[in-house]
Amino acid sequence: MEKKEGALNLFKLAAVISLTAVSFAFCACTKEQNAPVSNQQENPQILTSSYVPYTLVKNLVKDMADVSMLMPPGVEPHSFEPLPKDILKIQKAKTFFYIDKTLEPWASEINNNNSLALGKDLATQEDLHIWMDFDKATLMALLASKTIQREYPTLKQEVNKNFAKLAIDINNLKKSYSSKLANCKSRDIYHIGHLAFGAIAKNYNLNFKPLINSSEAQEPSPKDILEMIKQIKEKNIKYIFTEEALPPQMADLIASQTGTQILMLYTIEHITKEEFDKQISYQDFMYKNLENLTKGLECN
Repeated sequence: MEKKEGALNLFKLAAVISLTAVSFAFCACTKEQNAPVSNQQENPQILTSSYVPYTLVKNLVKDMADVSMLMPPGVEPHSFEPLPKDILKIQKAKTFFYIDKTLEPWASEINNNNSLALGKDLATQEDLHIWMDFDKATLMALLASKTIQREYPTLKQEVNKNFAKLAIDINNLKKSYSSKLANCKSRDIYHIGHLAFGAIAKNYNLNFKPLINSSEAQEPSPKDILEMIKQIKEKNIKYIFTEEALPPQMADLIASQTGTQILMLYTIEHITKEEFDKQISYQDFMYKNLENLTKGLECN
């Protein structure tokens, strides 16, 4: 009888130990799962005004920081006005990059000590589209690079390396434009748009003839349209150029009156949602412009 009771007690003791071990393991596992992850760090948050600073900064930080753009894709940049929620984003941002106060006056008027104009002192009255000048685009990227390295020291080495690569990319663009635009049958860029490509024309000895002689999108006068049609016919021009955000009707009208073909030039300040989703870079857009210029000006 005593042997049976002893065996029974041993059985009960084993069962209790087993249950206790299971309970302990379960609690330990639960605590481990619920424990906060202390080593996990969020990416730095960088805010940009529009696509030009956005694409330059993305070249620098890649996936090491979360870069966002305040101006939604498809919005006309020259008439953009920030909403109250946009102003709040800028005021809260640790780092906010925009082009400059002339092209984006709304950005400079919002109080934030962490706002930085990448194109400060680079624009001229003749042309506000400073990123069309490769040397100035490099300076914009350099200023962004120095700022990011200062604000986020852990990114310093990689950002410095990425800037060096971007500077080489832009210099290669500069060489390609010089080489491929040297010998062209025509040097006249008849552009159904605004004054956005003056830097390219000046730097590569081209004649930029925009329908709208302003840095902002405006309605052309009938007199200007008729004068452009007359010049295109007189010079036997085969190609005319338009830009990405303009409705096609005006270019179609002038093409039909002159027998010309239409080619696209990208300002990079307008961006569609599809282009944004594809993350088309500054370099990609500028190579597309070069391809269309060499075709339209009949270069060899």
